[in-house]
Amino acid sequence: MLRALPRIRSDALGFLRESADRYGDLVEFPIPGQKMFFANHPDAVKQLLQTEHRTHDRQTVQYKSLSLITGNGLLTSDGELWKRQRRLMQPAFHRAVLDHFVEHIDVAVDRLVASWSPLPPGAEVDVDEAMMRTALEAVGRSLFSHDLSGEASELVRAVLRALDVVVARARSPFPLPMTLPTPGNVALRNSLRTLDRTVQVMVSARRLAEQRGAQPQTPDLLGMLLASEGFDDRQLSDEIVTLIVAGHETVATALTWTF
Repeated sequence: MLRALPRIRSDALGFLRESADRYGDLVEFPIPGQKMFFANHPDAVKQLLQTEHRTHDRQTVQYKSLSLITGNGLLTSDGELWKRQRRLMQPAFHRAVLDHFVEHIDVAVDRLVASWSPLPPGAEVDVDEAMMRTALEAVGRSLFSHDLSGEASELVRAVLRALDVVVARARSPFPLPMTLPTPGNVALRNSLRTLDRTVQVMVSARRLAEQRGAQPQTPDLLGMLLASEGFDDRQLSDEIVTLIVAGHETVATALTWTF
């Protein structure tokens, strides 16, 4: 496995394809101290994720790396905690609520169009950054009734830096401990501070508004999370960060490719 490290780092997808071609649909990678398998057949994937999902947890290298950002949020949690989180959040994505999302998406798109309209013909724009910022604004308004436009650019940079680090750690068979002050670890900690600060401002503003008797026009996910029992501030932060990251990054990537 050590001999394959340069190949994994330069082209991880190519390495996985070659492994499947050479060894078949289920490949075991010899890594000291742990068992790692690569499932490359629809039946095996169905078994892991659907028919026998209760016998498999999310304690994989990838999920452990991602949890450095999202903690025990819905995306990386397991078992009874995941079930509880899933039941709690489900009402926020019912059809009647989703219809209101369109209004918030329109606001974010109009803001983007307004920023591009003055540009001269042939001007270059960073489409990925623009789509990330627009999707982030839509998530902020739709799920949290909070305007993230002011800090959108800073949040986008923080999320991208954090994802770069966790992807690199997930690809490495021997990731260095987070306690070491490596450039990647320092960048990740700085990004997490940015995310945590945004969450604290958002939650504090909502709690203050509720104390004054103010409520958002449409019930949102932030209100549901704050009203739930058994969620301490750390768990609340994990859920919000999860939804900020997962709620805009993949959508923005898909939108970028449409250009």
